Amino acid sequence: MEDIQKFKNELTWEEKAKLNPLFAIMTQENFIDASNEMTEEQLSLFYGRGEQFWQRWFQVLLCDTNDKKELRILDYGCGMGRIVNQAGNFSRHTYGVDISKTQIENAKEYCPNKDKIQFLSLNENDFTIPLQNDFFDIVYSYAVLQHIKLRSSLVIAIDEMCRVLKKNGILKIQVRTFHEYIGEGKIKFYRSMVFENYTLAFYLRKFGFLLIPRIKRIKHTNWGGAGSFYSLNGFK
Repeated sequence: MEDIQKFKNELTWEEKAKLNPLFAIMTQENFIDASNEMTEEQLSLFYGRGEQFWQRWFQVLLCDTNDKKELRILDYGCGMGRIVNQAGNFSRHTYGVDISKTQIENAKEYCPNKDKIQFLSLNENDFTIPLQNDFFDIVYSYAVLQHIKLRSSLVIAIDEMCRVLKKNGILKIQVRTFHEYIGEGKIKFYRSMVFENYTLAFYLRKFGFLLIPRIKRIKHTNWGGAGSFYSLNGFK
């Protein structure tokens, strides 16, 4: 791949999916030179990594449930079904939704448990989920929200996950937050203001023994989206 930064920051998720669907989801060296022609070895590595994520972060959500087969589970931003593939081993009512129609088609073709999972496309204009209110027992999302470029789309995504979740259901999301930037070298971030297309980051820059207040304007991209710059409290 000639320009990785352009691939990450400038291309839409649909464009990435058409060019290199594996690297769009897992930015590791094994997939840099992959394409839309995927080998069995690449797919095995891809779905094997998804199994590790499921066991580490999401299988615990099923521990207190006796009848796991009847749970309704949703993976928001499922891509090619990397993680939701494992949920299909437990529940008969497993769903995956994604903004990229190409990734949904890939999931229907390559996901090992594709026959046990319903894959649906999100509305590409407003991120709405094509399902009814109070439908799921468990909704989760991994490595998705921090990549949503517009603040308004991020709000809709969270609202939609809550809308389709049953009362007393479980919502678990992973997102890169502003707190991850604290203490990086000579810079200490302490506040952010997130707008539609950009964020104002307030930070302290160390010059010798002095800490000088500074402001930085950070443009949201298709890689570092609006969700990357909220504080932890911002998601409560």
